[in-house]
Amino acid sequence: MSGAARARPERRIPLERETTPMRIAAALRAEIAKGALLPGTRLHEIDFTAAFDVSRHTLREAISLLVAEGLLMRASFKGVEVRKLSAADVRDIYTTRRLIELTAIDVLPDAPRAVWDALLSAVDRLTNLPASVDSETMNRADLDVHLALVAVHGSTRIMNTYKAAVQEMQILLFQAYPPKDVAVGRINHEAFGRMLRAGDRSGARTQLEQRLRRSEQNLIAALS
Repeated sequence: MSGAARARPERRIPLERETTPMRIAAALRAEIAKGALLPGTRLHEIDFTAAFDVSRHTLREAISLLVAEGLLMRASFKGVEVRKLSAADVRDIYTTRRLIELTAIDVLPDAPRAVWDALLSAVDRLTNLPASVDSETMNRADLDVHLALVAVHGSTRIMNTYKAAVQEMQILLFQAYPPKDVAVGRINHEAFGRMLRAGDRSGARTQLEQRLRRSEQNLIAALS
């Protein structure tokens, strides 16, 4: 008698754990985001291998991750440096942002209640920040609002495209909210939140587009 085919046990797939190069890349990414490593800053291998207490090979793996993200660039005869964005880069990033964020408002009526709540909660967290909030915290809260808005699409691919575009902006984000603009940012988001709660999608869309265009202009001006 032939026995039935035996079912094979499910194959175990190990979860990827964060490697040392990934942790170094995260640390460098944070330094770039807060302006500690300015655009054009050259990364000397000997300094950073000592700072992280790692080999050159490990550091180079981390650098390759950030080169792929567009935060670092390899320059001829100069090694690796923090990438400088051009005005054309900023315009391209904001074209992507407007395409994704403004259409997110268009599809808001079809979004699940949980997505609505997450968006409004992100707005409330920003508007409740203290007047003395630092630029880095304000930038992070602002980004949380925009990510919550993009989540309205319910698309992993759209979210990944958006994150890739915003990731490039990390080399300029620390300039986006100088102290004098913190109050303005809070007022703008309060108005945006009121419009969303009132169902005024047209007003929210117009206000967001104006803010994105103003931010684009400010960042282009900061480049010069």
